[in-house]
Amino acid sequence: MNKMVSISDVGGVKLRIRAADTDLEIGRLDAYSHALSSEETSTATFDLTPIVASIHIGKFYKIQLAYIDTDGTTVGYYSTISITKCTAMPTVTIMGMDRYNTNVDVTSYTGLYSNINDPTEKCYQYKFSLYDSENNLLDTSDWCLHNANSDDLSIESNDYYMLNYTCEASEKYKLQYSVITNNNLQIDSPMYMIVGSTSIAPELKANLMAEIDYDNGCVNLSLEAQTLPKAQ
Repeated sequence: MNKMVSISDVGGVKLRIRAADTDLEIGRLDAYSHALSSEETSTATFDLTPIVASIHIGKFYKIQLAYIDTDGTTVGYYSTISITKCTAMPTVTIMGMDRYNTNVDVTSYTGLYSNINDPTEKCYQYKFSLYDSENNLLDTSDWCLHNANSDDLSIESNDYYMLNYTCEASEKYKLQYSVITNNNLQIDSPMYMIVGSTSIAPELKANLMAEIDYDNGCVNLSLEAQTLPKAQ
């Protein structure tokens, strides 16, 4: 809050939204609730329903705020708080994973980011995080820059991750894929449940047989598989 404005002089807060490119005014709204204080933090809540039809996906807008005096008739100076973008809610998932069931750990994972309704909202950074059943962080890729050259479609992107942690057999873990877009929107995938799998090393037994072929002056080699006993 501006230190030159006294709390006792403020009766409300007004919001004004303008188009960032044309400065066209979209609308003005009064806060339906506010909590103003002399401390550093004050809050005001607005209902955008009356103007939502005039706000379009992919466009940028100026967000401006002004104080209203206690009699509700005088509006102060509008200060530009931020430039913000209207976008559609993207989809962030890990491919091949079921959010409602326990998945088997496959060590290598692919994160999928998709925004069908706003192709301009791109994946900028990504992160994979592995947690134990009590939400303790076990492994993370940290934030990595997304490689846009690997994208096949304009509306989606893929990121790849190889676990650096060995999941114990039958133990349950949680895996999450997170994205920060080019306009600083952060969104997380569902928290996927995975269970450590038992590694099975197949065993192959065979006899290598050599037979001298005197007529042709060579040695013939043959491989004969051994018959293993059936499991009981």
